[in-house]
Amino acid sequence: MTKTNFTPDTLLTGSTGFVGTSIADALGRTKAHTLAVTRSASRFLPDGVTPVRGDITDRARMQQLCSQADTIIHAASYIGPDVDRNRDVNIQGTQHLVDSVQATGKKRLIYISSVSVYGNGPHHRVEEHSGVRPQSETSRSRVKAERAVLDAGGIVIRPALIYGAGDRWVIPSIVALTNLCGGYIENGQARVSMISVKDLGRLVAALAKTPSERLHKQKVFHAAYPEPVTMRCLVKAIDHEIVPLPGETNCSFEEAVSRAAPFGFTRHQVSMIAQDNWYSATRLWQATQTLPPTRGPLLPPEDVAWYRNRTK
Repeated sequence: MTKTNFTPDTLLTGSTGFVGTSIADALGRTKAHTLAVTRSASRFLPDGVTPVRGDITDRARMQQLCSQADTIIHAASYIGPDVDRNRDVNIQGTQHLVDSVQATGKKRLIYISSVSVYGNGPHHRVEEHSGVRPQSETSRSRVKAERAVLDAGGIVIRPALIYGAGDRWVIPSIVALTNLCGGYIENGQARVSMISVKDLGRLVAALAKTPSERLHKQKVFHAAYPEPVTMRCLVKAIDHEIVPLPGETNCSFEEAVSRAAPFGFTRHQVSMIAQDNWYSATRLWQATQTLPPTRGPLLPPEDVAWYRNRTK
């Protein structure tokens, strides 16, 4: 176990993942004293963020670590079809944290879930209180994890499509589907909610420090920019900034599903970026008193550079 010479404010799981890395960076900038749970040798972490060995499937270890912090941010997850891994990590791992929080007193537990729990679209300005219809094994396990967290008085964040340095799915999938279809799907009219991984980290770090009275008893929050972007605009930005894409032809949603299936894309995955997936996303910004970024390029230069390096 890594020894620390401070009393940590926050415990972060999933600290080396795509989202967890950004949360760790944001927590470091707030000067919060943070323990970052990692299963292996840690990467460089910012000042104030200390790596500790642990695994959320280890109930005893999680209880030990949770007892040392006032806020637990749970960003660890398994994404994939393996039923056992979804159960062990997403359901039981989350339950270990819930049990630890309940056993060690009043603490804030924040769970990072996903808008994918709403199931197949189209979705138009979906509110946080809307019903869930999970379609995948991972989404079903996340719904169970959410219920455990909410029943314990915790907070659930459901990010929309997340992009930025480290993204292995959103922009790469848009590129792949556009190439498979030879152009836009449904003329690129789909409106999708998105957020950069850096801004997601910033929001989560802000929420960790937000007084309870500012939350107005809200327990579920969407994490996305207030306004959606059309897929046509996003494809054009990718074509202009990252990699050339076809844009002359158009295919239907059903044709896109058919063309993508042999390459491992599920209907749900295609629907996430080819149909409206638009979520009401102002409450988290307001509760944390965080300003969304002013409108600029869809893809910031630092993100463009990262994606370009991986499409060479």
